[in-house]
Amino acid sequence: MKRGSIALARSLCYEIAGPTDEDDDITGSDYGSVDIAEILSAEVERLRAAICATLDANGHLADGEVCTLLALKVALRESGAPWAGDELHNAEVSRSAPLLAQVGSTDGLERG
Repeated sequence: MKRGSIALARSLCYEIAGPTDEDDDITGSDYGSVDIAEILSAEVERLRAAICATLDANGHLADGEVCTLLALKVALRESGAPWAGDELHNAEVSRSAPLLAQVGSTDGLERG
């Protein structure tokens, strides 16, 4: 199956959510595009939450850039979903706080 294809997305939905009904085959062909978007988005958020919980519970192992949980730390930073103990993200947020206080909101601002 080609990476990025709708067939792959349907197959993943079948694995995550199961068949749409008893006649659905293992291809997930009964999933529509809205179903696919909702199921895959929910799965991404579920996985992010699990990774954040793991890092929060095991912060003593994630204390530096060379650590047991480095791959999880990097994945969360790259996805824009830092965990509570992410010093790098928290430092960036702290530096931008005065600017945010001045402008009031980042709604509608493009990121560079």
